[in-house]
Amino acid sequence: MPKWLTPTITGGSPDGQVLASGGDHMTVNLWNPHTGELFQTFSGHSDTDTIYSVVFISPDGKMLASCSFDKTIKIWQRG
Repeated sequence: MPKWLTPTITGGSPDGQVLASGGDHMTVNLWNPHTGELFQTFSGHSDTDTIYSVVFISPDGKMLASCSFDKTIKIWQRG
């Protein structure tokens, strides 16, 4: 895994099929925890502030929230 993708925080979907990561790369990345495949990336936080929390907020694991040191909370819906 490239250094710029090294996560500082992670969260798992309720069904265990998706792992979300965030960190100093300022994106939220969604991974298949069984294969390690990166299958979706969300960007929208400031280019200079680390994401410090990612959590799945819907029972079906389709919606996530991320918090960043840019003082924003972003809501994401995965495809």
